[in-house]
Amino acid sequence: MMANNCSFRQYIMDSIESYKSKRKLPIYQLMKWLDNKRYSQSFAKKLGVRVPKHLGSWSDVDAVPWTEMPDLFVLKPQWGSSNNGVFLLNRQSNDTWYDSMRKKTFHHDGIVEEYNNEIEKYKSINKPVMAEEMFVQKGRTHSVPLDYKMYAFNGRVELIMQRNVNGGRFQSEWKFAYFDRNWNILESPRTNLNYESNIIPPKSGNELVETAENISKVIPLPFTRIDLYDTEVGIGFGEITPHPGSYKLYTPKWDKILGDAWSRSLEEIGNRNAKAEELLNGPLCNL
Repeated sequence: MMANNCSFRQYIMDSIESYKSKRKLPIYQLMKWLDNKRYSQSFAKKLGVRVPKHLGSWSDVDAVPWTEMPDLFVLKPQWGSSNNGVFLLNRQSNDTWYDSMRKKTFHHDGIVEEYNNEIEKYKSINKPVMAEEMFVQKGRTHSVPLDYKMYAFNGRVELIMQRNVNGGRFQSEWKFAYFDRNWNILESPRTNLNYESNIIPPKSGNELVETAENISKVIPLPFTRIDLYDTEVGIGFGEITPHPGSYKLYTPKWDKILGDAWSRSLEEIGNRNAKAEELLNGPLCNL
């Protein structure tokens, strides 16, 4: 891509194409590593960020030991993005669970059936599953914690998306808000979203930004989206995404702002492959 064509959309598209065709290079091996939720959580924990307690991993949802699970936990695919295949479960009886994502109570056999149906329906998820501790929103204002997606470029957050999925599991039921790094509210930087009408920036906003930037500056990628939560026990880590799916939906203004940030980040990082190899063979190799 031409250096003066600073389009966030184009940068993402180019990165996806390079990932497919040059995946053996260290920089793309690092992307693959970060896309594994267990690995990225271990990385965040090493940096001092609180991660949800891991409760187990299984090759198939049929193998989940339901009677041994805690009363409150998250069941999710081991790889992939989106809320497909994610269940926020609260035990109602020995063998029934309320799922806050689908607003339904399931027998555990019903959860297995629903997950397998979603594997067939959605390409973004796969059979192996994992279970982890469910974070609780600070102040308990929402049953499903608000998700803060921090758009970070070589140690600097440029954009923050707040996602509220308490209305249901489909995007048409979610509410969004956007902020700059100083938590000033932004008007519609992205199309086709339902925006929150009453927006209150989190009291832990500065800590959220600082946490995302501390993670980002260690990763020799020009861009990462870092998902965090503001919980009862502090800032909690969600995941790291090098290629978020919404990259095509930003307005021309924000496509350029984020593209400019990507371009600056590329220049600042320098030899990405050498730094990625150093990271993979050093701090990450024993996680």
